[in-house]
Amino acid sequence: MIIEVSVVPNSSGFRLGMHGSRYEVEVRSRPEKGRANTELVLGLEKLLGCRVRLLRGASGRRKLLEVDMHEDEFRRLAQSPGQ
Repeated sequence: MIIEVSVVPNSSGFRLGMHGSRYEVEVRSRPEKGRANTELVLGLEKLLGCRVRLLRGASGRRKLLEVDMHEDEFRRLAQSPGQ
C-alpha cells in the first residue's frame, strides 16, 4: 500500500500514531544527512515486520511510503496505544 505520513524529528522516542486523520511518526533523529529518514524506514520495518520504502518527501516532513501491509492493519497499529 502507499501511505502518506508526517514525520516529527527530535522527539523523545520512536512512535507511530494518528494526528486527526493523518498518520504521524515521531523519530529521535535530527533532520540532517538523511538520519530521520533512515530511522523512519528502519523503525517502521521493525515495528510492522514488513518492508517499507520511502517514495517521496526525502527533504520535507510529509513523506510518501510504500508499505508491504494492508492499510486496515497499518491503521490498527497506528491507533494502538503505546506505539
